[in-house]
Amino acid sequence: MMNQRYIVVADQTRARVYLYDRKNKQLNEQYDLFCPEGRQQAKDIYTDRPGRNRADVGGERHALARDNLTRDHETAVFAREIGSRLEADRNRNKIDELTVIAPPHFLGELRKHLSPECGKLVVRTIDKNLSKSRDEEIVRHLLAE
Repeated sequence: MMNQRYIVVADQTRARVYLYDRKNKQLNEQYDLFCPEGRQQAKDIYTDRPGRNRADVGGERHALARDNLTRDHETAVFAREIGSRLEADRNRNKIDELTVIAPPHFLGELRKHLSPECGKLVVRTIDKNLSKSRDEEIVRHLLAE
């Protein structure tokens, strides 16, 4: 089958992957991926307290922040999982074109984790968070422009 356009609608906690039927303007969901750690706070993921560090000046001790590091790490792991899944689909000749819809920060992270071959299939990106949107709203954004 030619002209298989995959649509990836994702954020740091969920990715929905669709096959887009342009003729009928319909999305056919292929699979859903979840990253529950993306919703948790660092204290819920790790049970021990963050490490401590001594400041260069004055020898003052302070706790190291883990929230942002943990969230960034989980985001990168999830983006890598999505990229791996898309690469597997590409290897099975399921994808001819790829559109990625994600909030700006996650869109950048996801781009980093797409293989060069998958990256060449990206025909469009939309930097919006539509991960909780209905299919009809996603199609509206696809038809815009």
